Amino acid sequence: MEFDQPDTLGGFALDLAKIKDWCECFWQNPQHPHFNLHGVCHSDSIARKLNEWLSYSTIELTPTEAFVLSSAIYLHDIGMQCRDRGFLERFAEIPAGRIRMPLDYADLELVRKHHADLSYQMILDACKRPRERDYPETKLDCTRRPLEMQAAAKICRHHMGTIGQGITNNYAGVPEGPIRLLLLQHLLRIGDTLDADAGRVSRDYINSVWESLLPKDRYHVLKHQYVTNMRAVGAGVFCFTYGIPDSERDLLDDIRICTEAPLRQHLNESGPLIRQMGIPFSEVACEEVPTASTPFPVDDATRECFRQEADRLQSIVTASVFSNAALETTTAVLLPSYFGPDTACSLLEISKNPEKKEKVVRALIEIDVVSKDPYECVWIGNTAAAIGDTRLHIIIKRLLSHPNDLARRAARQVAGVLGIQPLEEKEKV
Repeated sequence: MEFDQPDTLGGFALDLAKIKDWCECFWQNPQHPHFNLHGVCHSDSIARKLNEWLSYSTIELTPTEAFVLSSAIYLHDIGMQCRDRGFLERFAEIPAGRIRMPLDYADLELVRKHHADLSYQMILDACKRPRERDYPETKLDCTRRPLEMQAAAKICRHHMGTIGQGITNNYAGVPEGPIRLLLLQHLLRIGDTLDADAGRVSRDYINSVWESLLPKDRYHVLKHQYVTNMRAVGAGVFCFTYGIPDSERDLLDDIRICTEAPLRQHLNESGPLIRQMGIPFSEVACEEVPTASTPFPVDDATRECFRQEADRLQSIVTASVFSNAALETTTAVLLPSYFGPDTACSLLEISKNPEKKEKVVRALIEIDVVSKDPYECVWIGNTAAAIGDTRLHIIIKRLLSHPNDLARRAARQVAGVLGIQPLEEKEKV
């Protein structure tokens, strides 16, 4: 049953319909037209892809949970549209004396940087009575369901960055609580990363201003333009479909890292909780379709943006593998396929079980990493590092000599953490 439909929402269906209607008006004139789309189409896509994913699960949301999640999906980016001087000064760090409408590029970047907190503040303000509001011009009215909307505001605030205190699966701040607010937080964060395809690009507008865009803005456009589709293709498996012309084939690995890194980080860090709640979440896959050309030419500066962002994002994903949550994430999907059915548990459990650990160590040493897909190599290297046996350093050394740049780059990250040097000539034999 889809969480944003009347059958699930029950008495909240009319409230959500009003929020959607408000959003249609609020997003008519985007304040960041040069950036990827953040309006109703983005929210519709998040809801559709989350419903597609959750159809493989056993989970059922309560009407209150469904409403809080749906409201957050439609309101989490409204801070991108903030034009109130007081809010911009207090929550976006823009000095009052320099605020001019329309905002200049530097101030729009500050709005984008702080938009999650602006969204939070705007929703809280809309929960107040009309005479008490600081930003009544938005005309958003949350007074009918203030406690539920305050819960939605909380997860809007943390739809990016770190998750704050008070976001728990025993949240009692709503009339029909407690609700699983931490689960809803993770669903919103993951759903936001699922909407990663070319539908986020306003092609007509971008075509008209392409030559004037900065390289980092071109990067954001192309990162979505190269993805023709992104969907759940099975229980817990998400597939990116890429359309990359021959002229940009040299960027394939960097494009994959930049596009897939946010979801891979969620897989590492959020996976244990998500699976514990009965939602499959296990793998990121990809495929390619023939593409003659991209509508936007790629210059050297934009290529360099991809390379720099790929390095930065790969560092974040690699670091997330070493978190406690990540150690518990690699469960019964990849481990049994490599090491046998009796390894169907987390890396943390394996590291504490001498018999299983020895079996995995021996199996890892025998893997021919050169024959493996680059992303499998990333997983193999991170698994070897996370188990923590010095005999597995040879795996990292082999990956440092891998013919694929993506595999080598990930291996360098792991090697840097563990202080591992490349293979010597006698070790390569």
